Amino acid sequence: MPSILFLSLMNSDPWGGSEEQWFSFAQSLIQQGFQVSVACHYWEGKIERLQPLKDAGATFYFLRGRTETKNLYGKWVLKKQLNKIPFNTFQWVFVNQGGWKDIAHRPFNQLYKKLTSFIISFHNYNESSKLSLRKKRIMQAWVSKAVYNISDAKKVFEVLENQYHLDIPAQIVYPNPISFQIPAQAPPLPPVQNGNFQWCMLAALYTDRKAQDILIQTLSSPKWKERNWQLNLYGAGKDAAMLQELILQNHLDEKIFLKGHTNNVQATLALHHLVLQCTRIDAMPISISEALAMARPCVVTNVGDMPLWVQNGINGFVCASATPEAIDIGLEECWQKRNEWEEMGKRSFAIFKEKYPQPYSKSFMEFVNR
Repeated sequence: MPSILFLSLMNSDPWGGSEEQWFSFAQSLIQQGFQVSVACHYWEGKIERLQPLKDAGATFYFLRGRTETKNLYGKWVLKKQLNKIPFNTFQWVFVNQGGWKDIAHRPFNQLYKKLTSFIISFHNYNESSKLSLRKKRIMQAWVSKAVYNISDAKKVFEVLENQYHLDIPAQIVYPNPISFQIPAQAPPLPPVQNGNFQWCMLAALYTDRKAQDILIQTLSSPKWKERNWQLNLYGAGKDAAMLQELILQNHLDEKIFLKGHTNNVQATLALHHLVLQCTRIDAMPISISEALAMARPCVVTNVGDMPLWVQNGINGFVCASATPEAIDIGLEECWQKRNEWEEMGKRSFAIFKEKYPQPYSKSFMEFVNR
């Protein structure tokens, strides 16, 4: 029986887009007769999400989590836990990174030496981040020995090559999976509710990356306050209280609402006319893929691969950067063409169908079956 180990290094949150990707691959491979094992950091919120794999026969190795590995003893225990995993017994190891340089940090930095055939998955990037010469060499060793290097965005590879001068062979761009079945045809926009167009943003409430504070600042100008729109911010995170205070300070409490996490993205998108993702740092967020699958026009920043999926003036608008001035320009152009949102949404759906792999895991299964 062919075997694969999914090693998830994501340790900042229990779940995210990168987890959805390897989880989807794992489910497909179990159905194809693979013996699947999982090694990941222990989070209470993760156990329930992994239950379908356990029910299907997957085995697990749980590692100490973020709070437990901040001291030397915790790091020592983590290293001991890794040493107990029989890496050389697996035909494949899929190394998932929540970011782009997890493999350069101890105790994972030399792990590639124990692996036979492995795939590295990259998510996100940071053009302002520094990487020491030593870590560059470690990264180069990893990517050179990988059978495949996968990323959810082409931009990630471009930054790694241009900024850090890494030579990355066997590149595969593979977007993260959406959370619902693709509609058979483009879903229509909803009727205007209470005289207001409904906008939404689905993103963790971390303003250093997602810039919800800049969006609120942009919409606090008199011209935007006078217009008939409402913005619902979906997501959870450390900046929730700060954002709520910012909404109140700018007297936008009847225009902008913090909605918390949603478990039904498809139903949420069905209620909205426009999706915003005006962020500072993103690779290719699932929220945009899902918005396009639901035939929604989008307003995004020129970040990651979003401009490859959202074409300015075609199925949405691309802001030059996450600044109040740039976002205002993009939103203003979008507002002036609000009568075209329905047609733009249909184009979103067509672009999604063209770019998104269907069925999702088929190509990945072909990689590991070669």
